Amino acid sequence: PNNITTHIYLALLYMDEGKYEEAVQEYKDALRVDPSYARIHVYLALFYEGQNRIDEVILEYKESLGIEKGDIELNYARGCIYLKYQKYDEAILEFKEEIQLNPKNALAFYHLGLAYQNQWNSDDAIKCYKEFIRLGRFEYDLLVRYVEVEITTSHLRSFPHPRIKLQL
Repeated sequence: PNNITTHIYLALLYMDEGKYEEAVQEYKDALRVDPSYARIHVYLALFYEGQNRIDEVILEYKESLGIEKGDIELNYARGCIYLKYQKYDEAILEFKEEIQLNPKNALAFYHLGLAYQNQWNSDDAIKCYKEFIRLGRFEYDLLVRYVEVEITTSHLRSFPHPRIKLQL
């Protein structure tokens, strides 16, 4: 078929049946029909993530970036993937771009704060968490994280502390 939607639906059907290689082929066929459709790379990245094929996840998100720079949903999704795989510099760039495009995206501030916190940049992490709260998305977990950053920051000033990577 020469219809991108048909390829996507066929890929989903193959996934449901556990025919993963056929599904991947349908996504690749969809890209041949319309190489500018960046979301197909996202679908492939999500599939590869489920298969724990991390290098391919990152590659597909980078491919989507080359096609669709400035797509709010894609920036946020890429940022989350980079954060999950501890690629904090890339995550920070994606979340900053997301915030520039959509300054009311509270979750982008929250996840940007996580990226900063994992780089031991407590000052910027706290600013992001405060903005998250200001935007009205207050959650108990955030309060815990905010207090954790404050404690860790004061703790680090008094003596060296082993680096602990914080999770999503």
